[in-house]
Amino acid sequence: MKNDVKILGNTIFIACDGREIYRPLNHIFYCESVCRTCEIKFNTGKIQLAYIGINKLEQMLPHDSFYKCNRFFIIYFGILKEASIEDGKIVFQDISLPVSRDRFSEFMHKAEAFLAANA
Repeated sequence: MKNDVKILGNTIFIACDGREIYRPLNHIFYCESVCRTCEIKFNTGKIQLAYIGINKLEQMLPHDSFYKCNRFFIIYFGILKEASIEDGKIVFQDISLPVSRDRFSEFMHKAEAFLAANA
């Protein structure tokens, strides 16, 4: 099954399985790579399947707001307002998202810049 994923301004558009959704980018909590697709979890708790690779999705998302913290997850920095960082993991609600050791320093630098700009 093929779908269409586009970023239009601050909105993500996903056409999938005959349905179309539009959501503001800041409603995304994180994106998870599952095989050759991505599951996009929104702040409503809903998960939307997108037939797009995580690397391609990463290129489409704004780099000042989203970060690929390891090879399976892209997070929206906005969730850090409600999350904690413990032992190299982002702990948010009942979710624990690992941050690659190689990327941790860069992650923290970009996270601090995002939080300072959006305080």
